[in-house]
Amino acid sequence: MQSGSIVKRVIAPIALLAGLCLLQLTMSSCDDAGTAAGCSIDKDCPNRGTVCGEAGECVTVQCSSRSDCGPTQTCTPEGTCTASECVSDEDCASFGSGFVCKAQLCSAGTTSGCTSDTECTPTGQVCNILSGQCETPSGCTADSECSADKYCAASGQCQPGCRVDGCEGGLTCDLTDRTCKGADCTASECAAQGMACDLDSGQCAPRSGKAICETCTLGTEECGGPGDRCAALGGTSICTFACGTSADCPSGFECQPITTTASGCIPLSRTCEGCFVSGCNTNEVCNPETAACDVKTANCAACENSIECGNTATCTAYQGLNRCLEKCVNGTCPSGSTCNTGNGTCEPDTGACTSCSLVASTCTTQGMVLDEEACACVTCLVDGDCTTGLCAQGVGQCVPGTGACLSDAECTTGHCFGYLGTERSGVCVECNENAHCNGATCNNHTCAVCSCPPPQTCNASGQCITGGSCTSDAECENSKGAGWMCDPASSKCYTPGTCDPGDPSIAPCTPPTTCGAGMLGNSCQGCDMVAGGCRPGETCLSFGIPGFDLGCIGGLGF
Repeated sequence: MQSGSIVKRVIAPIALLAGLCLLQLTMSSCDDAGTAAGCSIDKDCPNRGTVCGEAGECVTVQCSSRSDCGPTQTCTPEGTCTASECVSDEDCASFGSGFVCKAQLCSAGTTSGCTSDTECTPTGQVCNILSGQCETPSGCTADSECSADKYCAASGQCQPGCRVDGCEGGLTCDLTDRTCKGADCTASECAAQGMACDLDSGQCAPRSGKAICETCTLGTEECGGPGDRCAALGGTSICTFACGTSADCPSGFECQPITTTASGCIPLSRTCEGCFVSGCNTNEVCNPETAACDVKTANCAACENSIECGNTATCTAYQGLNRCLEKCVNGTCPSGSTCNTGNGTCEPDTGACTSCSLVASTCTTQGMVLDEEACACVTCLVDGDCTTGLCAQGVGQCVPGTGACLSDAECTTGHCFGYLGTERSGVCVECNENAHCNGATCNNHTCAVCSCPPPQTCNASGQCITGGSCTSDAECENSKGAGWMCDPASSKCYTPGTCDPGDPSIAPCTPPTTCGAGMLGNSCQGCDMVAGGCRPGETCLSFGIPGFDLGCIGGLGF
């Protein structure tokens, strides 16, 4: 049997060799083609026994066996590597009558070498069907290292027998004795292959009749394939596919008894419409409530039910959450996962769907939910986690808002909060900062209404405070405007670099400086560039030269 790595046949008829000689007459003779002919691949070399070297010329490479040559080369009886010419006798037809394929070379003879391991038994070797030669077994660690008609035995050698991936013709590979069997097919085994179980032959058979959910006539054999039946449903008759469990049915269908001895796949909605008739793409599932195709929940992602996981997966508890996990097929799983025989699902070999070490129960005890992407306990992941407001998913907070967003542009009024530049949506809110409130205070993303009689002002919480007192710069910005700061010594607001001796609500200069006229207007005068003496946010520029001192100025930051 030919393997997937079989090299393409090399046809080298005598007439072609002659033509090549004529083309190369001005450059070299045919006798010299082994060392002078230009080439890019081995087949460019016209003389058997030469291969294409690294310099792009045909060269002679000595060998004692095919293993001494390249992967698409073989060893000639004369002991030199050459391009492989054939993999079967048919490839040698262009060489003339009586030529057969032996050791991947077309030779005159009546046999192409060994055809089975039994012919090599006396030597303890195995038959390489491609070369027709008996070879010493090289050992194996997996079925994929053996030819398609063999499997890797416990001895570490390739042995004749079927493999895990099954047999041709719908037969089932019995892994206990490595033989193909077809007298015991089941609806589930065949459904996994997209076929029906033919009880007469005991083999899986293709479906060539009407599709599932198509209308049909009771008592006929017009549906799908063997074992598929026409059943009455909702005042009409539809085609159902034979099943053993709901896992054998397409997305949106469940396995239900339709006779005393047979079960069929019935739409969950009990009506054949929408995606129950048209079907869905491989990355979608049929929503039984809307009869529309929804995006299938990805493997390892959190889920609510098995329908959203698709036919080949199920929603099951794993790593602290209900997740979609692929189902094992004949006890096997895709690379990177291993079958949990307890629940029949493929679990990641790493032991986790994500690198996050937290589990849902850790957050639940705190009255929060797990955000695996951020690997943190948050207030919410979806709006349903919030008792009031909506969930700003990017930061996991419940906030008062009007709808989801990914940018301010998506909010008809207000601003977007909580998207953080990711695909996880934020929430349209009234404000994110005081500047969004036109002089009012932004409190919990809502502009606080505050009207205070002079000399009282509003603090950051929208409360009236007396005497212009403050506890933070934010309170001053809210009551006075951008750039105002809070003087911790007097608890009053001021603009760095200015002072007003006639307004007791504005923070006074820090002693020993006093408010006076300078080159830049009223500012705190009498500071020292070394000792300071200015309020926070101010810098002393005193040069010790009368008329040139600027005093305490603001905005330089040094």
